[in-house]
Amino acid sequence: MRAHLVATLLLFSCLCNANPTLIISSSVEIRAEFPAQIAHGNNLLIYKYTNWYFSHERLDGARIYPGIDLTGMDREYVHALFDNNARQSLPKWLGVLAEEQATSFGILKENSEATRSGDLEILTTYNVTEKRGEIFILTKKDIHRLSMKGEKEHFNKLIASIKERENGFDPD
Repeated sequence: MRAHLVATLLLFSCLCNANPTLIISSSVEIRAEFPAQIAHGNNLLIYKYTNWYFSHERLDGARIYPGIDLTGMDREYVHALFDNNARQSLPKWLGVLAEEQATSFGILKENSEATRSGDLEILTTYNVTEKRGEIFILTKKDIHRLSMKGEKEHFNKLIASIKERENGFDPD
């Protein structure tokens, strides 16, 4: 009986201290701290902590820019948010939209970064004044967007928590 109680307490202790894995696609997971609240609506999942939050959504060409279907141009458009040269290669009207959206996100050369991790391309920007960050994760099949509001320290932890999956459950 005592061994059973100790095993149960040990299991409960491990579960309470575990960092859950949020599987966002067959190739990407986020190993974030357990949030105080989780909310879901439409295509948006929100992880709410005591003093910060982040949301996840899978983007598709029809919803990247309100009212305009960018199907087939979605990757080029996301790159154009971060890269002026990529923006110049788009049709003029789309380059203007990319510039407007980049401005609304506060994307500047000095506050953004592009990295690769295996098959993942991760584009990030953090606005220190507004304490707001955007992370775009491009996989072979999908584009994911993480938006966060909070301190830079939390933004950096969120980026570090993004991992490439080797195999397993595919939510697609």
